[in-house]
Amino acid sequence: MNNNFLYYVFTSDSFFNQIKKEMHGVNLPRVSPKKLSELIIPLPPLLEQNRIVANLNNVCAIIDKNI
Repeated sequence: MNNNFLYYVFTSDSFFNQIKKEMHGVNLPRVSPKKLSELIIPLPPLLEQNRIVANLNNVCAIIDKNI
């Protein structure tokens, strides 16, 4: 498993939207461990994860360079 791939998944809007749907509580929003274990995490083959990470790293470098 590519750790950078997981980083990109965990910081994605689609993952956050899944979390947001399961949050409860007002002062300290939280998600139960059971609900966390039911979240969908896409996991393509390792070579594809590596390609995705390489592409995202390139895009991020271009964005950083232009900021």
